[in-house]
Amino acid sequence: MLRNMDKNGDGRISREEWLRPPRAFDMLDTDKDGFVTLEELQARPAAAGPRPAPGAAAAPVNLGELYFIDAHGQIDNRTSEKTVIELMDMAGVYRSIITAQQGRDWTSIADMADRFPERLVAAAHTKGGGYHGGGGAPSEFLDRLARQSERGSIKGLSELLVVHDGANGKYYEVKVPLQDPLVQAGIQLARTRGWPVLLHIELDALQPAEQEDYLQQLRTLLKTYPEQAFVLMHMGLLEAAKTRTLLEELPNLHLLTSHTTPPHNGAGERGNAKTKIPLFQGGSLRPPWRMLMQQYPTRFVFALDNVNADWWQAKPYAAQMRVWWSAMSELPANVAHAVAHGNAERLWKLQPKSDGGMRPQPSVFP
Repeated sequence: MLRNMDKNGDGRISREEWLRPPRAFDMLDTDKDGFVTLEELQARPAAAGPRPAPGAAAAPVNLGELYFIDAHGQIDNRTSEKTVIELMDMAGVYRSIITAQQGRDWTSIADMADRFPERLVAAAHTKGGGYHGGGGAPSEFLDRLARQSERGSIKGLSELLVVHDGANGKYYEVKVPLQDPLVQAGIQLARTRGWPVLLHIELDALQPAEQEDYLQQLRTLLKTYPEQAFVLMHMGLLEAAKTRTLLEELPNLHLLTSHTTPPHNGAGERGNAKTKIPLFQGGSLRPPWRMLMQQYPTRFVFALDNVNADWWQAKPYAAQMRVWWSAMSELPANVAHAVAHGNAERLWKLQPKSDGGMRPQPSVFP
């Protein structure tokens, strides 16, 4: 437990690093110094749960204590804050990190976060004017970043497009190196503000030699800034074996589960989503991915990445969350809490939910 949660390696677990329910932290922190030490873990009271015997199965998650944080969502001009909050309430999602999309002004997203500070977190808008493929001069992008960095309700940076497949003209295409000045400007802002860096690199869209080149660029970047958290959108669109290699090599690499939920009817573009990997089989995680999550519980971050009003609807939203509640129910407690909400809270410095879990409505998960 100490090894999995001690992000900064100081030999103890702070409240920000804690991945289980807050009341368990309070129970274990017997000297009330704000940290849980190895000695306190070893002397844990019986109410905190018995230590499993060597080789025994880890404790299953109590779904009544679980909730989700959606670490990346996009909102267009057709999507209202009322719709977003109602869907979150229905599905057991406590917080959503959101950014502007398809012509929506970033200021309206910041305003939404101001009105609902416990539920919505604004991320700085990166796509569009001045960025690659968005038209305009680079100075427009840099100026937008600077203005957003001054807005207090903006507490993160949305994805930096590095490799984005055009999908035969359906989307605009981006392919730039990680040393690109605009990409670097976003990285440096995130480093200055203590935000994680979200990188959108569709590695499966590249030929083998080019894919290896981008992987080497990624290794170089993450080793240059070993204390900076980097997050790959859509889990980099890598299969499990390559993912394992990267997780072993790069301790500051994290994987966002966006666009990994199985396609379903009624989801607008979702039914033909180009960015997906076979994370699930039915309502269960495929064994290689379940094994990776259990081995690296602090490195997977839940996100749906709903793109626009076609996706922010009850039927597709509930269908996606049903899969995730089912999958989390099969994981050990520490893994489920880390993936569903703990890792997002740690990376974005968000306060955990103080009053326990947030079960979804029975229509989502009985």
